[in-house]
Amino acid sequence: MPTLTNLFLDVLYPPSCCSCDAEIPSGSPFCSVCALSLYAIEYCCKQCGIPYEQESFAPCRRCLKEPPLMASLMAPFLFGGELANAIRHLKYRRRLDVARSLAPLFAPSLQQAAHDADVIIPIPLHKKRRVTRGFNQTALLLKAACRLLDTPPKTDKLSLRRVKNTIPQTQTQTRTMRNQNMNQAFAVHPHRTDYIKNNVILLIDDIATTGATMNAAAQALLNAGASAVHGLCLARSDG
Repeated sequence: MPTLTNLFLDVLYPPSCCSCDAEIPSGSPFCSVCALSLYAIEYCCKQCGIPYEQESFAPCRRCLKEPPLMASLMAPFLFGGELANAIRHLKYRRRLDVARSLAPLFAPSLQQAAHDADVIIPIPLHKKRRVTRGFNQTALLLKAACRLLDTPPKTDKLSLRRVKNTIPQTQTQTRTMRNQNMNQAFAVHPHRTDYIKNNVILLIDDIATTGATMNAAAQALLNAGASAVHGLCLARSDG
């Protein structure tokens, strides 16, 4: 159900397609043409979230060979098409309205994943990246999605810190390079370990490609005593 805040924003800023900017009805993130490129993930590896062509409860070959630290990683959509374009608008063109527009696509998965979590944490940016960009796109998406839930879950943006100013993952070419880039990139604030210890954590990010970022964050949380770490992204690549 639309909130008063969303109705007010719709008056100030009439809804437009997240990708091509065509005018659209309120509550629809994409126009009818761009929406055709959306691909909902129906089946996936329950551990890393990589899409499957058919239902299977077995881990993928990669997870069997090198099990991830996260208990699970899920995403409602495949990364690509106009959804990828919309996320780029949000991150690199400062289209902050895109977070609110994409929230209805993310909220149902968030509600389901948050059910068994004690704390929900958006993947943080390094302070230098945060200053340069001016915002954390994942935190914006999480905040907008929470507003659509009847009972907003408990979120924590203070406990997990990005302590290594990594190069953007888009500039790394291989899985090994991504893992090396994210090695020891995160740490839990020493004064907030009580918020993590013995809790089930749900990590949120906008995109998962190899899962290196989520895995590195999970390592820091598990080192701080988390009982389990699950991951949820809006979009997952297929490789």
